[in-house]
Amino acid sequence: MVKTKQNISIEAKYNYKIDKKRKLIIEAFDGDICLEFFKQSMLKEFSDPAYLDLKYGICDLRKANLILSDKEIKELFEFALAHDQNLSIKWATLTKGPYETAMAMIYELQAVKHYGYKIFSTLDASSRYLNIELSEDDLKFS
Repeated sequence: MVKTKQNISIEAKYNYKIDKKRKLIIEAFDGDICLEFFKQSMLKEFSDPAYLDLKYGICDLRKANLILSDKEIKELFEFALAHDQNLSIKWATLTKGPYETAMAMIYELQAVKHYGYKIFSTLDASSRYLNIELSEDDLKFS
């Protein structure tokens, strides 16, 4: 089933923070996330002066409900590739639901030629991939 915008009912939320010491960006999405919301979140990060010095990223999609088609995921990747000035970031994405995992896998297939991007269901596996100690507290926003 392809999720559509007509199904949107949970407010989209997004937060990010940068840990300069670990050269890490942490981002989290919550609620119904559409293509335009994703694009705006990317532009916000890309315009942060600290973004260019980062080496690692973790994207938490465990509370997200992605309202994107496979075509929109590919469009999102092309958008990121055109606007991201730091393709050296190694990304770990945390997913929970089957649809979000499938969409992240489509993104991963696009990303493999350009930068490190892997999908995980546990924070421990993400930590090992990034070679950075991470806890659930790291993923909290105040």
